Amino acid sequence: MALAVLAAGCAGDPQQAAAPPDETSPTSPSSPTSATSTAPVRPGAWVDGLPVGPPPEIGYVIGNTYHSPEGRMVRVLRDHGVTSIARLGDGFLVTSDQIFEGSTGVYVLDDRGRVDTSAGQPGHVPGAATVSGYPVLSADGATLHWLTFTPPESGLDLPTLLHTGDVDTGDVTTVRLDLAPSFLTEVTGVIDQRAILQTGWGGRGETWVSDGAAGLTRTPVLDRASMVSARARLVVAALGDVGIKVLDFDTRKVLWRQPHSYAMAFSPSGRQLLVGTRRRMSVVNARSGEVRHDVAPPPYRQKQWYAEQLAWEDERHLLASIELEHRAAVVRIDVRTSEVELAVDWTPTDGPFAVAFETRP
Repeated sequence: MALAVLAAGCAGDPQQAAAPPDETSPTSPSSPTSATSTAPVRPGAWVDGLPVGPPPEIGYVIGNTYHSPEGRMVRVLRDHGVTSIARLGDGFLVTSDQIFEGSTGVYVLDDRGRVDTSAGQPGHVPGAATVSGYPVLSADGATLHWLTFTPPESGLDLPTLLHTGDVDTGDVTTVRLDLAPSFLTEVTGVIDQRAILQTGWGGRGETWVSDGAAGLTRTPVLDRASMVSARARLVVAALGDVGIKVLDFDTRKVLWRQPHSYAMAFSPSGRQLLVGTRRRMSVVNARSGEVRHDVAPPPYRQKQWYAEQLAWEDERHLLASIELEHRAAVVRIDVRTSEVELAVDWTPTDGPFAVAFETRP
């Protein structure tokens, strides 16, 4: 998941907030608004003229309604916006828009989208358990990993905990870590059940690797790690203030560097990496950095557009949310041709976080 500016230039922030949808279905888009020399084209009008494609092949939340690839819809976390969602047993693990100084709310939900308060589940404790960063999946998608801590401003003294959830059963095991909660520690990835933990505001701190239990090993060569592909066993770390480097997790060797860039998302296989700069977005070979495709942002005749959230659907396609004027839509981009189609039509939204794509390995 990423916030992406897909062209140069400045634009006003999208405005969201409206009545929640009862249902959402990817139907044909409305007719495009005609433009004349005296009437400006309304923001987002280019979406209305897109060809209509199939609905997303990965789950997503739009407003506060979760849509599975099979067509199931569940109302989730009704009182807050959803910033990430992952399946956990019959229910979900979600993070919310309760963002404060780098941390956010985290909840375990049941199959009806309600907060799960059953015994043994690490349900959210208001003002106590928060999470920095998003939960991550193992390479096989079998386990979900996240870390909770107690923010100092809560006035509580609760431990930093590393949670591992069985995606099929929903069972969660928890170990206590000896890390200071004030460092905003997050799980950036997991390889062979070893969690890669990054401390520090904005990923500028230390990197630690767990041993699959409660033990931690300081790993300076991976410092400032921001993104991990469990399947390709690759780690992206910050290079200076603006730039990235990609390392092989097993050898700890730097494979390539690229200044003035930022990593956006690994493809599902981990063989490709989406990389952004101020002026373009490219798909590169994740192990060499060689550019495979330059992705031209739509609409082709406008100076800029915003993709609020972005995710790989498969090795060839990206999904991007377009959020404007109390509504959101999802478009699909073919990274090889830059062709764009509508995947989810304009839908009323609830708050500032209108779309979240389901967590994937």
